[in-house]
Amino acid sequence: PIHSHYSKEMQLLISQMLSHDPKRRPSISSILEMQFIRSHIKHLRMRHEREHEAKAHREKDREKEKDEKAQEPEKEEKKEPEKPAAAADPKKKTEVRYNALTGEIEIVANEE
Repeated sequence: PIHSHYSKEMQLLISQMLSHDPKRRPSISSILEMQFIRSHIKHLRMRHEREHEAKAHREKDREKEKDEKAQEPEKEEKKEPEKPAAAADPKKKTEVRYNALTGEIEIVANEE
């Protein structure tokens, strides 16, 4: 038995298609002429067209975003200022302090 989940028309079509006698099986052209089959085909075509249009729209949006990003001026990355090298005088101890919040560099020279 064919599950009751299917419509009566589909149940009948399936039972005809599964007939042991090949002469009792419907031809593909007769199946395609059935109204419920034609309705399903129409529905599938419409669904396919909507999906195709949606995909084209998404691709168009991606291209637009890509073009907009290409036109934006490039943002310069913030670089930390270079820390000065320690003093060469071995008698002096030089300490470099960098304040990350203010970006200030402080150099403290101490005698040993």
